Amino acid sequence: MTSKRRTPLSPQQVGSIKEMVANNKSYGAIAASLGLKKSTVASVAANARRVDGGGRTDSRGRPKLLSPRELRGLRRLVEENPFASLAGIAEKLNVGRTNPPAGPALCAVSPSTVRRAIKGLGMRSCTPAKKPFVSAVNQQKRLEWAKAHLGWSIQWASVLYSDESPFLVRQPQSRRVWRQPGQRYAISNLRPTFKSGREIVMVWGAFSAVGRTPLLRVEGSMNEASYVDVLDSVVVHYMCAVYGSPEGAWFQEDLAPCHTSKIAKACRQALGLKVLP
Repeated sequence: MTSKRRTPLSPQQVGSIKEMVANNKSYGAIAASLGLKKSTVASVAANARRVDGGGRTDSRGRPKLLSPRELRGLRRLVEENPFASLAGIAEKLNVGRTNPPAGPALCAVSPSTVRRAIKGLGMRSCTPAKKPFVSAVNQQKRLEWAKAHLGWSIQWASVLYSDESPFLVRQPQSRRVWRQPGQRYAISNLRPTFKSGREIVMVWGAFSAVGRTPLLRVEGSMNEASYVDVLDSVVVHYMCAVYGSPEGAWFQEDLAPCHTSKIAKACRQALGLKVLP
């Protein structure tokens, strides 16, 4: 036995049903006035509520453990303690649930529940970015320096910028290898190791608006002796060749220990280099 299909309603009938529902008329009264079944009227009204966003709240499934108020508190807790552990956040959150100042006590939530709730708030656990620490005093000094040089434009073309940096060229990796039995020590399956576990190359270089110096490799680490050698063999010759004299341009360097040593200061004065403050 096949079921009888429902007769489609015209747009005028649907509009009439919506208007009568908006006027708080009962489904029975609407069905009697339009000559329709009560179930048809109820179906059209339900569809109208879903389209207009005024449908019934879906109460299916297990209710959430954290209320909207607790979620707002959880957001504040995470924003105020961004480096707190998941267990620590759950412990602070459970203090207000298990020992409330008013109202009944609630069950404690697990760290996994807190993790899901934090993820639902649009937050995720990430590796923090690393930046050199700058104290408040140095922040103020940098701001004053920037304001003092705010009017510089063409003057920046007469600055030689320099820096040294170590580059990691090789380090052991915790990779796995696919091999057959008996090929443990085959050359193609070995991972080479080094004394310190890594290899670093230290290089120094400088550039200006005119050009750049050759990239100089420094044996070992950059100390005051090797830095003095760089000043005497590279910097002063570049200044003379490009700017006409050692004082023809500003020489920029940071406050690394090898730059601020007494030997380096004496070398710069002897060579006549003009250092950018």
